[in-house]
Amino acid sequence: MEILGLESLTYGVEDMDTCSRFNEDFGLQLVEASAACTTFRTEENSTIILRKENDPTLPSAVTGGSQLRQVVWSVPSTEALEQIGAELSKDRDVTRDYIGTLWRLVPMGYGLGFCVTQMQAVVDKPGQINTLGNPVRVDTRFQFSEKAKILHLGHVVIHAPNLEETYQFYTERLGFKLTDSFATGQGYFLRSAGSHDHHNIFLFHVEENLAGIDHASYALSSFDDVAMAGEYLEKKGWQSFTGPGRHHIGSNYFWYFDSPCGGKVEYYADMDYLTDDWVPREWEFGPHVVAAWDTGPGFAQ
Repeated sequence: MEILGLESLTYGVEDMDTCSRFNEDFGLQLVEASAACTTFRTEENSTIILRKENDPTLPSAVTGGSQLRQVVWSVPSTEALEQIGAELSKDRDVTRDYIGTLWRLVPMGYGLGFCVTQMQAVVDKPGQINTLGNPVRVDTRFQFSEKAKILHLGHVVIHAPNLEETYQFYTERLGFKLTDSFATGQGYFLRSAGSHDHHNIFLFHVEENLAGIDHASYALSSFDDVAMAGEYLEKKGWQSFTGPGRHHIGSNYFWYFDSPCGGKVEYYADMDYLTDDWVPREWEFGPHVVAAWDTGPGFAQ
């Protein structure tokens, strides 16, 4: 299955005004807003959609309060979309909405969609980083961004009470590839076949009845942009969860914030770029493995 990556996330939210303000402060671009639905986008045109939590068009929430309700993955062509539809309709109903997106309900309870991609390729300029004996920026000052731009919706982390069933669904039915995992069974990092990101989804299982989104993650150009965006968000009064820091798994810089839309959001930069030659590793589970370094309170909280 040639799935490219994440196209769209839809949240059902309790407070549309607060959630809209958070997403604007976070750095997403406002596309359109109404009392019933507000849409934001990244530079590559992946979308974040906010609807009221009691919106009848949304699937039932897996938890109370604001929560992720729908995830849409992108494919490159109509042929690829029809291939996914044929596979998923083998064992349950698959529907199609008025814009052609295929939908089905997944084991974890949220709506899973697939569409022909509307995203626009973003090619970021390489970082001009001097290292000892290897200068690439000569007689030139470092150029800081005036405002950090959110380039890419990289991945979601979902609490999966039925972890093994969900893992098999993504790998055996949708062709996702295992990139790393925890040896003691806390989860699987997966990337879609058409993506080079270290992971596009992490299926996470630490408590039997824990469900819903843990976080959604967004790529910025550099660690400087991560730091500047996080500092700006703190100045606007939003609560940092942990960071800035750097992960072992994926190697990316990070900064996490609590989101009123549900779960958390992560700024990240410099993630591992994978090909089919990548060899997955089983990791020990623990905060010291999750982060190589972290200036925040950490993941043990």
